[in-house]
Amino acid sequence: MILRGGILAAILTLAPPGAAVSQTLPEVMRDVDAALAAQPEDARRTIVEIGRALPAGTPPDVLAYPALRLAELFYRHGAIDRAEGMAGQAAHLLDTAATRDHPFRIRALILQGIALVRLQRPADALATLRPAVEKAAEMPDLARDFRRGLYHLAVAATRTRAPDATGLRGAYWQTRQESDGITDADMLKLEIEALSLDLSVSDPDITDLLERSRILIKVALATDHLTAENMALFRALHGRILYRAEAYDEAAEVLETLRETAIAEGRYDADYADMADLLARVFARRGDMAGGARILAEAEERLTTADIPDRDRARLIATRGRFADALDRTAEAQDHYRRAYATARNSLPRSDRMVTQIAALIDVDAPGMAAFALAPELRPVAAEALLDPGGEAVLRTVMSGGQGNLIMAFDALSKGAPDPMIAASRAYFEALLGQTDSALQSVEFARRMARAGMGGTLSDTDPFLDLIAVTAVSFGSSRPATEVAGERARLTAALPGLSPDTALLARALEITARVDLTGDTGAATRALIAEWIALWQRLPSPSASADFAAALIAPSLYDDMPFDAAEAILAPVRARNRAPGGLQLLADQMRFDMLSETPDQTGIEDRLSERASLALTISGVLPRDHPWNMWNFSNVSSQLSTLGRFAEARDWLAEAIRLLRERDNSPADLEAMFLNRLATITGNMGDDRGAATYARQAYDMIDPMTARPWAAHQVILSYAIEQPGTDDLLAGADIIRGWLDRPDFMARLSPDDALYMRYIHAHLRAMYAQPDAALATIADYRAILPDDGQDRRDELAALSMLEAEAHGISGRFPQSWHSITEAVDTDRAWRQDTYGPLADATGQFTTDAMRSLEAEIGWLYAQSLPD
Repeated sequence: MILRGGILAAILTLAPPGAAVSQTLPEVMRDVDAALAAQPEDARRTIVEIGRALPAGTPPDVLAYPALRLAELFYRHGAIDRAEGMAGQAAHLLDTAATRDHPFRIRALILQGIALVRLQRPADALATLRPAVEKAAEMPDLARDFRRGLYHLAVAATRTRAPDATGLRGAYWQTRQESDGITDADMLKLEIEALSLDLSVSDPDITDLLERSRILIKVALATDHLTAENMALFRALHGRILYRAEAYDEAAEVLETLRETAIAEGRYDADYADMADLLARVFARRGDMAGGARILAEAEERLTTADIPDRDRARLIATRGRFADALDRTAEAQDHYRRAYATARNSLPRSDRMVTQIAALIDVDAPGMAAFALAPELRPVAAEALLDPGGEAVLRTVMSGGQGNLIMAFDALSKGAPDPMIAASRAYFEALLGQTDSALQSVEFARRMARAGMGGTLSDTDPFLDLIAVTAVSFGSSRPATEVAGERARLTAALPGLSPDTALLARALEITARVDLTGDTGAATRALIAEWIALWQRLPSPSASADFAAALIAPSLYDDMPFDAAEAILAPVRARNRAPGGLQLLADQMRFDMLSETPDQTGIEDRLSERASLALTISGVLPRDHPWNMWNFSNVSSQLSTLGRFAEARDWLAEAIRLLRERDNSPADLEAMFLNRLATITGNMGDDRGAATYARQAYDMIDPMTARPWAAHQVILSYAIEQPGTDDLLAGADIIRGWLDRPDFMARLSPDDALYMRYIHAHLRAMYAQPDAALATIADYRAILPDDGQDRRDELAALSMLEAEAHGISGRFPQSWHSITEAVDTDRAWRQDTYGPLADATGQFTTDAMRSLEAEIGWLYAQSLPD
């Protein structure tokens, strides 16, 4: 939960009318503008000191001016991320009913939006710039800010494919002035970028694209606005458009020129490979298939020593195979397909979409397969393997992305004698793919077949059938595991007689079920985790079932033990399954989970990029509405939100909600929980009314007495926090108070969730300027902290931070300073003891907020001291 605002905002809000200030706005503007004449670092230091010298009660526009000019200073000197943050701070200081349309705020928002474009965050830039540019259009004094904002709004709209992107580009063309700093080359490159993006859609208007491309190519050739490199990229784009428009002779002319230039310059890269592939297809369309094959062969030879991605090289080789097929050179084609597959598998998992497409072209019965090292992972599953009572063949095939091989095997088995084990295997297959209702029906069908003695040796009471049912619900759906309470109980009772790897999987499923039902790893669940680790340590040899169990329990291991200890178990499983022949889908999901849990905060943007890529890869292998996809998209959204990239976070979460709604019998409490996350993101984007609407929808959707407790807890808190406007914070506190006074509800929550409700209740009362009520709630919170041996110093630090806010709002600055220094010291000691050498890299956002509050309170405390 993110509570917007802070102690300074609260103090400013509470400052009495006419509070004395040391400087007027013209005086502050004079001093800040004079400071900007110095060297950048000196200017920065002076402006910061001017801001710090402003006392409580200073009007928002006076407070905001130093922050605005500091943001502009950062931007001019290339510190774009700092410019974005400081501009956002300036805008936040003016986000009051009286100053929301202040010119300083509009300037700050436009600068923040421009910085967001530079930081490659177009969705966030669009949300920031659109209202600011509309408002700047009404302010003659902000004419240049308006034009620059309009250009960058056009960039953001283009990159997010907004419906009005073309109109916005045209509007800027009509208003552009030389003083804007936007060159003809900038405008031309933007139009070319728009052309490329419009070509990438599923059904582009080729006639329109060709007309636009021909106009732009004439402009580009008639001017010197583009570098040689940019011109080559544009020619390649023009060639692709000509190809799509079936203007093959003209496309060949353009692409041949590019090819000759690349050969003359010795420039052999991924762009050259892409150009050669397209030129070969142009030759094919003109009826010269052999000529296209020669182009491809030459390109592969020239690229032999080039450092290009495996994906690009594999695509070129696979295209050679298609051309050989078209020329009836079947053996040669199969050789190319096998080489393309091996090249792709150098760095791509078997589950990658392009890898699976190449695999579909390979004839597994061709003579060359005998010597092909990767042949085993391409052969269909033997039908007999599906009669294995442990489900290893089914699990291994699904988790390595070979679902199609299983479908063929099931089709073959369906033509033979009936066997309940075949029905059970199909049920397991459906459970793993998230086809929950079909899986449960197949389990019951297998039981009926077994009771009727319809062949095979499977008993209707075999624990494998219970394991399938629990898998279908706890792994393959988002429904509560109470639905299979009987199967879970029977599986637990059968544990002593299960094989070691099946016992591991059964225990992992039970832990997953309990965490899903309670949202907490309490003492009983931690005991099960300890039992699971003991079983793991006694495992005689790896198996698909054991590795699947490790993947299921990974989030609980990361939560319950130090990261390095969890990694000692999980890292070897990931490594084993990333190797050729391993369970690539499993390895991808385990890496996704690891990247979200690592305490190392360095390279966080790169990790986020990899997690997003993994989420998309996994979603390309599993059915789109599989729960792994839904949770992965939601987790990427949470990470984006943590980084302040709220528009992108909203888009990923919206997709997760769409996937959830596509599933039959989706639980209302889970959709409500996602809606409350959407409320938080919407609020952080500045739309308090929209946030309140989503929070209300979520609250109305559930019965907190029957919903899963962790979901009910989150929905109630979101509804309280997102009451429309800060004037309703007390109403939010009263909502929480109503549930705190319900012993039957509080008994459903985990101890930590119950404590957190009390914490947010205190925070809302503090933010509403009821500091004494907040302090009383904090005292109650401290009194009921359980003495369970857990290290709760992180919670104690948060409580001290909240006490500091409450004392500060009431003007008790000595007590506030004592509390915040205690919070910082406690937090630092906890991180040092928990993370050791990584202490300074962990909890960056929480620690920064705490230190920011420390600086704020220190300043207020110093201002209160006598001279």
